[in-house]
Parts: sequence; C-alpha cells; structure tokens
Amino acid sequence: MGSEMCIRDRACIVLLWGYSRYFQKQILIGNVIVALLTFLSICWLNSFNEVFNPIIYWVGGLSFFIHLIRELVKDIEDVKGDRAFGYRTLAVYWPLLKVKISIWCLILILLFVMVIWQMIEWPQKMYSLGAVAYLLLVSANKLITAQHSSQFNFVSNLLKIAMVVGVFTVFFV
Repeated sequence: MGSEMCIRDRACIVLLWGYSRYFQKQILIGNVIVALLTFLSICWLNSFNEVFNPIIYWVGGLSFFIHLIRELVKDIEDVKGDRAFGYRTLAVYWPLLKVKISIWCLILILLFVMVIWQMIEWPQKMYSLGAVAYLLLVSANKLITAQHSSQFNFVSNLLKIAMVVGVFTVFFV
C-alpha cells in the first residue's frame, strides 16, 4: 500500500503542476482534471477500508460531476479575467446562453443518474440525496437568471454546498 500511495501522490502532483502550467488555460481539460482529482481523492478512501465499498465510487462520481459543473460556472464568473489572460475556456469561446444550456444539461443528466442510483442502490433511503438534488435544482434555477459575476458566485457556492452534502451521504450508508 505504501508504494501505491507514493505513485498516487506523485501522479496528483504531476496533474496539479500540469493544470497550473498548461491545462487551466484549455477548453474543458483543466475543468476535467480538477474534477478528476476530486473523484480520485474520494475513491481512494476505499484503500483505507478493510472491506471494498462500491458506494464510495458512486459518491466520487457524484462529486466529479458536481465539481465539473461548478468549474464551468466559475469559468462564467471569471470570463473577463480569463479573456484578459488569454485562457481558452468555454465561457470565453461560447456565448453565455450556450454555456448555461450545457451546464443545465449536465445538471439534468446528474439528477437522472442520482434518481436511478437511489432506486437501485438505496430504495429504502430515498431521502439521502434529496438535499443534493434540491441544491442542484436551485442552482439550475439561479443559473437561468444569473447575469453578473456575483450571481454566478452564488450558484458556485450552492454547488460547493451540494458537493459537501453529497460526500457526507457516505456516512448514511
């Protein structure tokens, strides 16, 4: 387990260095790397368990998608700075409405997957992800009308809360 952790740590360091040096300036690549690191950090919890728990991977996937959505919202929030520094984000290259629709579609897909997951894995605990679903719906609703940086920041913070609440669902399993 020691050498495996060393390899994982080094891989994360390389990814973070690559992100800060190159990938954060590219369309979607930086967003996916940050979301992937979030996914991996949660999934690596299984290496500390004596018994493999597949729910941790579900929660990792949930955090990946919420974090990816949040990164896209943050790109909209920071579009002026990204444009000034020559970053190539979706918010720089696509019209605002197209980026919003893309985020909305990701939220709908995530909600659909969450409902299916609840019905298959936790039918007796349907309430467990209700708060996450509610926060995603509120975020999607606020995203529709958001026009200013402060409004996108509010949506980003709602998504951050949704991710934290989603991660804590592990404790209800």
